[in-house]
Amino acid sequence: MSYDEVKRRIGPADRDVGSGLYIYVYDLGKDDQVILTFATLDHLLSAKVTHADGSVTDLVISSVNQ
Repeated sequence: MSYDEVKRRIGPADRDVGSGLYIYVYDLGKDDQVILTFATLDHLLSAKVTHADGSVTDLVISSVNQ
């Protein structure tokens, strides 16, 4: 999935914190965040939720047919 596809589905990220990789942060409220990491803007590498308590949940990435 590309970043353009992500933006079409859920909107632009709240922040870009990447350096070397593209790392986009979406704030969910109460200090929870979704963090999407891209090698290039056309290739989503990982998706994680960081929780206010410091724990991290990996999200499963799968191809979605449109």
